[in-house]
Amino acid sequence: MSADHKKVRSVAVFLAANIGSDPGYKELVQHVAAMFAKNRWKLVYGGSARGLMGILGQTASTLGVDVHGVKPRPFLKYEETGQLPKFGHHELVDDLHSQKRRIAELSDAFIILPGGFGTLEEHTAIRMWSKLGVCRRPIVLLNFQNFYTPLLDWITGAIKSGFISENSAAVVSVVNSIEEMNISLLKPNPLADNDDKFDWSVVAPEHTSSLLESQLK
Repeated sequence: MSADHKKVRSVAVFLAANIGSDPGYKELVQHVAAMFAKNRWKLVYGGSARGLMGILGQTASTLGVDVHGVKPRPFLKYEETGQLPKFGHHELVDDLHSQKRRIAELSDAFIILPGGFGTLEEHTAIRMWSKLGVCRRPIVLLNFQNFYTPLLDWITGAIKSGFISENSAAVVSVVNSIEEMNISLLKPNPLADNDDKFDWSVVAPEHTSSLLESQLK
């Protein structure tokens, strides 16, 4: 069975390592943690005990969710304890690219929640990996309280300007509630056709990452 259609068992969440100014963000991630527990999904995330990341990881772990954090080694000193979180299982990687690649290797689907530059970069990377056929798995963006509406407006404008195709935009499903997100992940829509038909099988074995290898099988 291809990675496109296999049953969702492990889901990555991209979100902020800050708490945010609205108490609703904390409540949101607590509800997301409860959704993971209900569906018995494994949680894969950026490995921090700070901000929304920490609330999600700690809450999910308390609810019995299998939590797997992946953290770049240079970020460890910014944790309050200077150590990895005590909940769940955590691993260190060397850099941000290795972090995204490892998270993708561990995940059957991806959720994007409110966050800052880091979350935006992760969203863009996983969107491009899907578009290019590197990592074709369901991606759901939760537009909580219209947080991502300016970004979605930019995408719409880029489509009208001829810089992004509708197929490229469609690789991410946009939802407005946890209920919609749950449905999208339990019964994901067929993934949009790639505009770019790259053949990753031409990559030399010694240069093929484990992520690409999983796509080529």
